[in-house]
Amino acid sequence: NLSLDALIRAKADEVQEEHPGVAVRVMMHEMPQLEADRAQMKLLLKEIIQNAVRFRKDPSAVTLTFSASVVQENAFRSMGDKYQYTDFIRIECRDDGIGFDNNYKEQVFELFRRLHPVSGRGIGLALCKKIVQMHKGFIRIDSRVGEGTTIAIFLPKHPQITARKSIHVEEGTKNRENDNERKDHTLRRR
Repeated sequence: NLSLDALIRAKADEVQEEHPGVAVRVMMHEMPQLEADRAQMKLLLKEIIQNAVRFRKDPSAVTLTFSASVVQENAFRSMGDKYQYTDFIRIECRDDGIGFDNNYKEQVFELFRRLHPVSGRGIGLALCKKIVQMHKGFIRIDSRVGEGTTIAIFLPKHPQITARKSIHVEEGTKNRENDNERKDHTLRRR
């Protein structure tokens, strides 16, 4: 389990060191423990915080507000006629930056897509999306010009438990089937 609040603070401190002329202020509501890959979560959080610094309104400061909650989402989001609701941890990061036209909210996750002339290489949010997908989750963004941006990350609440159960069942079934096939094969050979 990862302490999400400790990871956020550590990444904010790291970004602060990289941008000494900018005060990186982080406000946090109670954050949950998280079952996820530590290295990937560090990279995800750093990219999000760096984006907030890069696209800040105030040249000397940026404020990020993190919150989390448990929500139910359809595990089959890409299939319109299939539904299975499961618990996800929704991690939200809201900044007070320059924002962007919300019509481009899908394009910001495309690799090498840049909306601002001061932006980086167009890799950051595409990488964030990939990390979240690797954790069987999804990411959304909402923004308004001059009002800031909100990024919502949805990660399965119990990813390891679900994976272990399905693997155990599949392996158990597969082993029994393989044993039966071996017995049948052995009997046929005799």
